[in-house]
Amino acid sequence: MIRLAIVDDHPAIVAAIEAAIEDRDDLVLVGATTAAVDAVELVDRTAPDVVVCDLWLDGEPARSRERLDAAHAVSTAERAKRLAGATLRELVPGQSAAEEASLAAERTRLAGDLHAVVMPSLRRAMAEAESGGDPDTLARHLRTVDRELERLMADRWPVVLEAFGLVAALEDLAEQIESDAGPAVEIDVERAGGRPAPAIERAAWRVAEIAVDNAVRHAAATTIRVTVAVDADRLRLVIADDGRGFDPTRSGAIRAGARGLADANRRASEVGASVLVEGRSGGGTTVAFAWTERRP
Repeated sequence: MIRLAIVDDHPAIVAAIEAAIEDRDDLVLVGATTAAVDAVELVDRTAPDVVVCDLWLDGEPARSRERLDAAHAVSTAERAKRLAGATLRELVPGQSAAEEASLAAERTRLAGDLHAVVMPSLRRAMAEAESGGDPDTLARHLRTVDRELERLMADRWPVVLEAFGLVAALEDLAEQIESDAGPAVEIDVERAGGRPAPAIERAAWRVAEIAVDNAVRHAAATTIRVTVAVDADRLRLVIADDGRGFDPTRSGAIRAGARGLADANRRASEVGASVLVEGRSGGGTTVAFAWTERRP
């Protein structure tokens, strides 16, 4: 617990700091004053670890510094020096370790969402524009980009997925790919029982999006086959393409830091599922998502 004292002749500043630390478990306010003449007495009496002080008090900066020098002569001075840096990091928004970790996780999630949801349509729009293609097709791609950005900002998932489940969403994805002159996408439904929790469907859907986009953009596939078996307590999804594939024994066959696959693995691990990527040079690639409910 860090003991904090405030010396500032602006009541609003004192009140703002008090409000900011009111709910903090690691900080406690031991005293506050708006008068320079009371600063030394406050520090002597409360023995704080850290003093937050305005150096220009009562219009007398020089005298305020003298009083601060006296205050720092008390036995708590050394502790204040050691803890000041850590305390200031806690007081500045975004600087604590927990906040940094939270921000990093949010950046990773957003990057994955943009890569899987927005970039495919944006790339199609760019290709259409660069080739001097059909303006209506370009406009359709841009409308898709706009819609997906709106959905991300509102933290929404595709309506078809949320309302009708994974199988219907996969069928809708296949139609979108084929309507954009992409490869044929075959959907093989081995089982369509009860629906698992939304988080499971969303993770599987994201893996399907990434795998299909990779097959279209990187593998030059002519056919993509999606096999799905879904129940309330288990889900298996396999996306296989006939593209160029890769040699799994070759170093660098899967690019280090590949955002799509990293996002797929992250999404799967968050719900206790697994993702397996298998490829053969010249023989296509298979991406498998598997989840089984863990029973107590």
